[in-house]
Formats: sequence, structure tokens, C-alpha cells
Amino acid sequence: MNCMLNILAKTPKSNEEFRKVLEKKSKVFTWIIIPLGILTLLLGVGNEALHFFIDNSLLNGFYTGIGLGLIGASVLKILRYRRIMKEDSLIREERLKTQDERNQAIAQKAIGAALFVGVIFSWLLMLIVGYFSRIAFFSIWGITMVLFLSYVFFYAYYNKKL
Repeated sequence: MNCMLNILAKTPKSNEEFRKVLEKKSKVFTWIIIPLGILTLLLGVGNEALHFFIDNSLLNGFYTGIGLGLIGASVLKILRYRRIMKEDSLIREERLKTQDERNQAIAQKAIGAALFVGVIFSWLLMLIVGYFSRIAFFSIWGITMVLFLSYVFFYAYYNKKL
């Protein structure tokens, strides 16, 4: 997740600019990831207690665990960023680590490979599931199309920007 956030951020030139990047990352975890974790946790616990949907203890436990994991990992990241922001030496060290060309190349290769595997896997899953459930087929098809279209959009965007 951290590598993905690094790719989305502009390259900071100073420790103060990097401090702002860390503040933005903290806000992403605070206002996006933690609420998604809370929503997932509430869905799992709420359905277990109130049976909104089909009684599925396995899925309820899965949602509860994923929600707790998102919340816990986000809190740890936020605490780490706050600790780094307090000391200039840690800010400089972290900035140099994230700006290292080798680490950036690794992150870009990893994201590209993960996207490729995701598209291939979702395509194969779509072909198999299509024989069993139309809802699942169109859900997976939608995810696959979002992946394809987002790639085309961001390729065009970065082709003009860079």
C-alpha cells in the first residue's frame, strides 16, 4: 500500500515538502482506509448480531477480520508517520528511501505485475464463473473492465503529463 501511495505523490525536494506528503498519507489512512475498515467491521459484526443478510458465519468472521486488519494497519502507519514527522533525521532518511530510484523502479514493476496478474486472474475467473452465476459473471466482468479502462486512462494521462 505504501508503494502505491508513493507513486501517487509528487517527488518532494525538501524535508518540509516530505512532511506534507506524510501528512497527506496520514489523512488517506485516517479518512479513507480506517472508515472502510470500520464499515467492513460493522458489516461483519452487525450481520452476525442482527442477521441483515443470509446467515453466514464464515463471511461475517472474514469481514470482521478484514475490518480489524485495515483499522490496525492504518493506526500503525499513522503512528509511524507521526514518529517520523517529529525528527528531521528520520524525515530525511525516509525521504531518501522513498526517492531511491531502485525502490521506485521496484514499486512500479510490482504494481505492473500485480495489475497483470489481477487482469488475467479476473478474466479466467470470469470465464469459469459465467457458467454458474450471471451476477458473479457481470461483477467480475465489471472489475475487469475497470482495470482495463483505468489502465488506458492513466496511460494516456501520464503520457501527456510526463
